[in-house]
Amino acid sequence: MAISRRSTNKATKAAHKAKKPMGAVTLAQAGASIAATRKPKTARGARILKQKEPQLVEKVKRALMLFGGKSSQLLKDAMLGIATVKGKEDVVRLARRNDGVRPLEAGGEVLLEKLARQWECGLFTLATHSKKRPNNITVGRVYDGNLYDVLEMAVQRYEANGFAEKDASVPIPNVAPNSKPMMVFSGAGFERSARGKLAKNVLVDLFRGRIVDNVNLAGVDRVVLCFLGPDSGAAAGNNVSDDEPDEGVVYVRHCAVVLKKSGQNAPSMDGGRPIHLPYVHLVDVGPSFEFRLGRYRLPPPEVAKEACRRSLKPSDKAAERKASLKNTESDELEGRVGRMYAPRQDLSDLQAVSMKRMAARERRLARREREDEEEEEEEEEEEEDDN
Repeated sequence: MAISRRSTNKATKAAHKAKKPMGAVTLAQAGASIAATRKPKTARGARILKQKEPQLVEKVKRALMLFGGKSSQLLKDAMLGIATVKGKEDVVRLARRNDGVRPLEAGGEVLLEKLARQWECGLFTLATHSKKRPNNITVGRVYDGNLYDVLEMAVQRYEANGFAEKDASVPIPNVAPNSKPMMVFSGAGFERSARGKLAKNVLVDLFRGRIVDNVNLAGVDRVVLCFLGPDSGAAAGNNVSDDEPDEGVVYVRHCAVVLKKSGQNAPSMDGGRPIHLPYVHLVDVGPSFEFRLGRYRLPPPEVAKEACRRSLKPSDKAAERKASLKNTESDELEGRVGRMYAPRQDLSDLQAVSMKRMAARERRLARREREDEEEEEEEEEEEEDDN
């Protein structure tokens, strides 16, 4: 029986409709399937997988930058500016479009989580452009391979060299690449609402640079200023709900720190010579942004509690040092007890004493003792005869 091409196409479409939609895949199912497939077979593989687990102290949090189905030139420039402020060494930029990445929709985070695990990134920025939400950048974090939180920010303005007017006769100060910046947050909205707190938390993770133990104040040459104020543009109200009216636009300025003479001194702590206090002048060198806050999603309470759990030790160094000591345990009587591996000793080449030679040696020693005793007795008898 011959089957026409038209009936075959109908059967194919019906089979596709009968399949389970992508949105039905949940985070728990995706994480469970990945955990089930990644089982270490060797000790080295177990160590590598352990390094990819959530760390107590994460020195570098890399950012994954990718584009959605559509984008604009403003989004491309803004993504390049974000990479410049964060540090291009800690950024992974993907040029291919990703139509299936929709973090705020059910099932749209599966591909994003896969890419984050592949490139080992704890942050992501997704640039999308549509008629309903133009020039939109979605910023979020990934914890333990799963999506943690998401925040949408619409780009209203962007300037690569800053918004402030510059004098052509005054040279623009240089900023060292990948240097650790200072961050200043201004605005009650950062502490008043859930969206403002999330925006502050995400911006800190995005722009703070690498985590270090000590900072040389002479090397601090830039500062990131973040101000949350009312929306002054004509496009206000597109993505902002009425339940949080105190939030509007986040103004981000990237400024260089210029130290000048102030003529003021401060007494030193050791009672020595006074310290000269400089006059701090900020120059807007860019990139500078204006983001309008949009939709957001907070992590579940149990996941947030696990992600924010800290060590019981007073410092992270003590926790790392304790984790590096292996095969040790504490005992109430002996204190800290450790186990050491000692290889089995090969006794085949050990030179042992012959039993026959040992018996002959004992006989010689016994004969010498008897001879000595006989000589002593003869000497005593001779002395008695002389007397």
